Amino acid sequence: MLKKIAIGVGALIGVLVLALVAFAAFFDANKFKPEIEQYVRDKTRRTLKFEGDLSLSLFPRIALAAPRTTLSNLAGDRVSASLDSAKVSVALLPLVRGRIEVGTVAIDGLTATIERRRDGSTSIDDLIRPGDGAGGEPAAASAIAVGGIELTNADLTLNDLAANRTVRLSKLNLKTGPLAAVARSALQLDAQFDVSDPPAAGSVKLASALDLDLPQRRFAAAALDASVKATVDKQPLELSVLAERVGFLVATGGLEATRLDVKAKGAFAPVVLDDGRLLAPALAFDPAAKRLSIGGLEARAKGKFSADAFEVTLAAPKLDITETAASGQRASVKLKLAGARPEALAGDFELTLEGLSGNAREIAVAQLALAADARLGARKFVAALAGPVAASLDKRTLSIARFAGDVTMEDPALPAKSVKLPLTARLAIDAQAERIDAGFSAKFDDTNAAAEFAVRGFQEPRITFDASADRLDVDRYFPPPPPRPGNDSADPKDDPPVDLSALGNLNLSGQVKLGHLRARGLKASNVDIGVRAAKGKLELVPVNAQLYGGTLAGRATLAADGNRIALDAALSQVAIGPLAQDLLDNDLLEGRGNVMLAVTTAGGTVGAFKRALAGTARLQLRDGAIRGINLAAQLRGARALLAGGSTDALRANAAEKTDFSELAATFTIKDGVAVNDDLQIKSPLLRISGAGRIDVAAGTIDYATRVAVVGTLKGQDGRPVTELRGVAVPVKLAGPFEKLAWNLDWSEAAKEALKSQLAGKAEEKLKDKARDALKGLLQR
Repeated sequence: MLKKIAIGVGALIGVLVLALVAFAAFFDANKFKPEIEQYVRDKTRRTLKFEGDLSLSLFPRIALAAPRTTLSNLAGDRVSASLDSAKVSVALLPLVRGRIEVGTVAIDGLTATIERRRDGSTSIDDLIRPGDGAGGEPAAASAIAVGGIELTNADLTLNDLAANRTVRLSKLNLKTGPLAAVARSALQLDAQFDVSDPPAAGSVKLASALDLDLPQRRFAAAALDASVKATVDKQPLELSVLAERVGFLVATGGLEATRLDVKAKGAFAPVVLDDGRLLAPALAFDPAAKRLSIGGLEARAKGKFSADAFEVTLAAPKLDITETAASGQRASVKLKLAGARPEALAGDFELTLEGLSGNAREIAVAQLALAADARLGARKFVAALAGPVAASLDKRTLSIARFAGDVTMEDPALPAKSVKLPLTARLAIDAQAERIDAGFSAKFDDTNAAAEFAVRGFQEPRITFDASADRLDVDRYFPPPPPRPGNDSADPKDDPPVDLSALGNLNLSGQVKLGHLRARGLKASNVDIGVRAAKGKLELVPVNAQLYGGTLAGRATLAADGNRIALDAALSQVAIGPLAQDLLDNDLLEGRGNVMLAVTTAGGTVGAFKRALAGTARLQLRDGAIRGINLAAQLRGARALLAGGSTDALRANAAEKTDFSELAATFTIKDGVAVNDDLQIKSPLLRISGAGRIDVAAGTIDYATRVAVVGTLKGQDGRPVTELRGVAVPVKLAGPFEKLAWNLDWSEAAKEALKSQLAGKAEEKLKDKARDALKGLLQR
């Protein structure tokens, strides 16, 4: 019986084999090309085109080979993907049992372009619709086995319109061993790549044993050996990664690695690494299980940031955080900076963490400490700050309730050579709610200062703050630079750059209040400044203060677009002399009154700002004086000049001044030059009119005035001096701001006086003749 069954089964198999041979011999796969192309068009609205014959074989597997094939984009107006050839085979007997065993999938000359649009969508969204295969992915995947994938000479391009970047992988070769739902497979990959922004090009190689567990959504690379060699912005870059094992848990975002060794060398603009290395004997992070484990972590890097050299080391010997417990040894980060420029920051910095306890929900650090010994130009800083830290991996929060210590600043330019700043700060970060709250308070010398800050949102942060101090002497701790000539230097290095581009993404609002302020010589009290920044514009409004016996009310605007600044200010009843002396180091004017200013400017440097200054200004003063000359005394001495005497006594004296009861002037400002043509100065004795220009960029003044006597002058003998009454005496003020000079044109004054005298005598003669004629008529 068994023999008959065996013979029957053998005969059946023989018939089946003969049938399959006949099917393979007479079956024409090309008959189905139109149906396949139509199916793709119906399902995807794309055009699939075979540019040759399909071939089908049945032994030892069902194998299908495709010729050059193209697939259009969704619009159908261009090819989005193509391949030169492809071959895939499927085992026959496993199909009977409901299992798909695919042989090696070989694809040669694959070329594809994927586009990411500005709205985040991509050109292949229609091919990878969310939900396809949902609910049955693990089961379906477990029923498929692939003998391997061989991808040769592929060329893949990603056009990212949102980031304005193109990434291309060319000469891509990929080879794997057998793949299944649960399997270990060899993996080899090599490719060339090009990136448009930042400009980069190079090659990547990878070799590993790939561990797959699709039902559990786990992936791991064992014996990983990967390297990248490239140029970034024309600078060389090398990166290598070795690991005994690197695993990924897709469902939870978990990561684990053993014997991880990462080396880096080259340019990561603006950083250039001479040498960088990270060693992690054991590393594991699983946010779902609330576990972080570091079995030793060391990192070091040496190189340059811009032009400044740095060296950083990280040491974390042991750290283990689980849902029930947390422990760890002392961890530290050390940074050493060596600035290439004298004004660059240099020194040693260290951040340490010790005394770890708690669990993943509530981690406690007994002490987080910051130590610094740094130098910035001639100024030296020594800082020591420490405090406890609380954090939660579960809630994604970090809190430093009190971070306290001292910051000592030493500077030869400081009056006391050094100042010690006791500082207390706090910080709370809630990453889940995307919020930061911080504050600090400090007491140093005679100053009590405090500030509160809040940040809402991390992608587009909104910052609010409130800062105050009872008194602040900025000049005491940051003395103003030594005075320079008023005119701009021709050397660009002496023209500090101004860049307002940082305002582009700033969203800020707050208030600054100062009881007493001294900055750049200016003294003010009850200072109240509102700060608002949004859409690339920073507004200081209002700006209110009491200063020099009067008040200031104004507003200022800084805009990133065009690097522009606008200022509107009104000073009321201020003592102009002390203000000008403190702010401008110039005592040309005295008096009390009002100053109105409305100006705009733009540019990339301080010099450019001066040269682009435009707007209007108005000055109104009462009961003041012009310093540097006593015009009344000069005019009294003019009598000797008119009598032919010496002019040696008629010289301007810096210790003298000309008193006035009223002064008024308006200015039109354009291209950094303030022009005035309506100067009026009044006193009981004199009337002064004039016009001139103040070149802010060049730091010079050129003014021409005319002084007329309207009162009674007395000479040294006590008798009235009438020779100059009604005579306009030309007086000129010119020179650089730091060396102004007065010049009285006495020769012109003498001519005017002589004309006046001659006219007076002629008038007297006419009067005498008229009197005589009238007297004769009356006698007849």
